[in-house]
Amino acid sequence: MTAVVAVTRFGPDTYTVSPTGFVDGGQLVEPDPANPGFIRAASSGSSTFLGVNLQPAEGTSYTNPTTAGYGAPVLDISVPVEKAAIAWQGTYKVIYNEAATFGQLLGAGPNGTVIPYQSVAYAGAAPTDVVTYGPHATVNDGVLIGGSLTVTSATAAFVTGDLYRAIAGGSIPAGAYITAINSGTSVQISAAPVVSAVGVSVTFGNSPIITSAASTFTATVEGATATGGSIPASTIVTQFIDAHTLRLSNPATAAAAGVTVTLGAVAAQALPGLVVGRCVEPNGVIAGVQGKVRLAGV
Repeated sequence: MTAVVAVTRFGPDTYTVSPTGFVDGGQLVEPDPANPGFIRAASSGSSTFLGVNLQPAEGTSYTNPTTAGYGAPVLDISVPVEKAAIAWQGTYKVIYNEAATFGQLLGAGPNGTVIPYQSVAYAGAAPTDVVTYGPHATVNDGVLIGGSLTVTSATAAFVTGDLYRAIAGGSIPAGAYITAINSGTSVQISAAPVVSAVGVSVTFGNSPIITSAASTFTATVEGATATGGSIPASTIVTQFIDAHTLRLSNPATAAAAGVTVTLGAVAAQALPGLVVGRCVEPNGVIAGVQGKVRLAGV
């Protein structure tokens, strides 16, 4: 007869550790993309968090250290355990990578740890040379090729700010937008027109792109609020494109240069990864030590 592992209504669930991996008790775990069907210690900002590992477990090919950090030999008489019991509801001891306050929401930190999950201020300075692009004039010389994502126009004079603009005209499907700028006369769009045509009247919506030559944006700006110029209220940064270019959730309504844009707090719901629990350690925790987390009712 084949043995089975008992699983209660709320876990824990049983998974197998990746062949060369190791997970300790109190670490968060996630699926290992390099080894389908296996688990590993969760990565920072994990969006595939499975739960908290309850006991040490290692893969079949994991090599235990033979010497301690100071060179002394280590005698290991443990029996490798490949299966890990992963809890996903309840209150458990976990390993904190950063201090958290009582009741604070937590997210996945590096190497299976947890970190505070909260709004944080974007550290970059407010650029004062921002260019907003507003609407693009309609052109009447659009060239469409049925089934092709390339649209050309000899008079469009496409620029970086045209990226992600809505585009409409001829048989271009509704909701299409520009996905890449090939040149000043050619762009790629998100959905191909149905039929070929020349001399098409093509209309462009407002641009969600802003650029700043002097800025040095970083990826941490994603989710930050953005205000200034003709940028609508409740706008956030949805994509870091490069150090000088950002994509906004709402396009600016007018073209302008020399705009000061204030980048505010990154909303918690915009941070990468998932809320994995809430700190239930009344006295708080110190970075790097064990603390309690509640996985249910967050």
